[in-house]
Amino acid sequence: MSNYKRPLTIGVDFDGVIHEYERWKGDEHFDDPIIGAKEHMEKLKDDGWHVIVYTCRSNVQNVKGFLDEHAIPYDAINENKFQPPDLNPNKMFADVYLDDRCVRFDGSWSTAYTKIKSIYPDHDDDKKIL
Repeated sequence: MSNYKRPLTIGVDFDGVIHEYERWKGDEHFDDPIIGAKEHMEKLKDDGWHVIVYTCRSNVQNVKGFLDEHAIPYDAINENKFQPPDLNPNKMFADVYLDDRCVRFDGSWSTAYTKIKSIYPDHDDDKKIL
């Protein structure tokens, strides 16, 4: 058992969770913040959570600018200074991930498949590629 001490960490997805997001419109495009994002991220910080914003966007400075402009609190973007030392650094560790496109695996692949289908219900109709 490790004696490694760290705060509880939450990874919060940027697109579709912090700011409104319909589809990818480019690295420079930002919509409005999602109602409640700022206030609830403040509550998480007040509760002692280490809040990491994670994103696939290549320009992290633009994301930082958006967060700062809207006074949305966070501790880091795409990195966890409390990453346990024995974990692969290529996947950011968090105790909880908040993401608009996640499917929580509860031990049943059948249930997971049904949840996946609910995100893109028409995908198999024409086998379209997004």
